[in-house]
Amino acid sequence: MELDCHICTEQQKEVRGCTEETGQLYINREVYKRCPLKIIPGYIYDYLEAYRMYKSGHLPGGKSWLDESKKFLTAMSVIDSEIYAIESTKK
Repeated sequence: MELDCHICTEQQKEVRGCTEETGQLYINREVYKRCPLKIIPGYIYDYLEAYRMYKSGHLPGGKSWLDESKKFLTAMSVIDSEIYAIESTKK
């Protein structure tokens, strides 16, 4: 499910918990009471988007990991560690 505040109708915003807690919103078998875009700060959402690109082999600098900022590399490492921890508990 792709969420985009700009294209949600007022009814979708209500159902998805945009303005207040809702019953249950399922995304990838996870349950939320609020729209994840309202819970996750924008800069973290940006890092999660960058992580998706990073895992696909695309780097912001377009060259090698040596050209990337320490902040970016640390963020990718933290996200990798968290995903590993979550996947380890599911096995």
